[in-house]
Amino acid sequence: MKLKLSITVLLLLALAVTPQASERPRSERPDTYFTIEPGLEFTTASDVKRDGQTVSTRTSVTRALSPVEIDGLLLQHRRSKSTRTSREGSSFTGSYDYYQLANEEMSCTYAYGATGEEPSRAFQYVDHCLYIDLKAPVRVGATWKHESPLFLYNPDLYEMAPSKMTSTVQGFESVTVGDVEFSNCVVLHEHALVNPAGKVTCTNGDQSLTDVKLERYRWLCPGLPDIKETTTELYFRRSNPDELCTTMTAKASVTEVVAPESAPDPALPQEK
Repeated sequence: MKLKLSITVLLLLALAVTPQASERPRSERPDTYFTIEPGLEFTTASDVKRDGQTVSTRTSVTRALSPVEIDGLLLQHRRSKSTRTSREGSSFTGSYDYYQLANEEMSCTYAYGATGEEPSRAFQYVDHCLYIDLKAPVRVGATWKHESPLFLYNPDLYEMAPSKMTSTVQGFESVTVGDVEFSNCVVLHEHALVNPAGKVTCTNGDQSLTDVKLERYRWLCPGLPDIKETTTELYFRRSNPDELCTTMTAKASVTEVVAPESAPDPALPQEK
């Protein structure tokens, strides 16, 4: 039987339910936000649009597994099964594992890979990380710069594109999922210049090499990061930097949180 949120999680959420305007960080440590209780499961729904028209939707179910050791580091482990459906009705389902380095100084994506395969660390850039999510101290105005490879939402591109990213902690808010309020969530503002190698289809139908100005807002709650996200990608022609080629937008949010207390950990072998 699945219970909506475990008692442990409910107690944590009840510690600091304060009015939004007066919220403060529960902790200035990044691992406060990226340490997820093993067994916690959450569903995320997303919608991707090109020039205002939906091009795909995605539903992902993610479960936090027990931490694992890779390269001598103890990493948070999440497994996500995702189904993407295009506007034309075709769909693709994949399962992926993500490994998060989370400590008092930094939280970052360390490695990832398709479930059952050796995790890839080929794209690590800064501090042995693929993507830096938070750096200490987690407080309003904290800013850091880093270079990270990014997947863009444009369906014309199937590549990890290099980017120069600036991240800033903008504030702290509460986010509600169902009838549960998550408090003290970091509002993270990210903006980047991305340089994909492939061509994209512009609004007028022709194809062009582009440089992309990306702006993203992420809500990172203690024990449940990326509870909500909005992204805007502006594609400018590389041959004419003032001419907008096309625009991609994406919105994603957690729609359900479930702690299956009696469910087996899928990372462990099961009895027949």
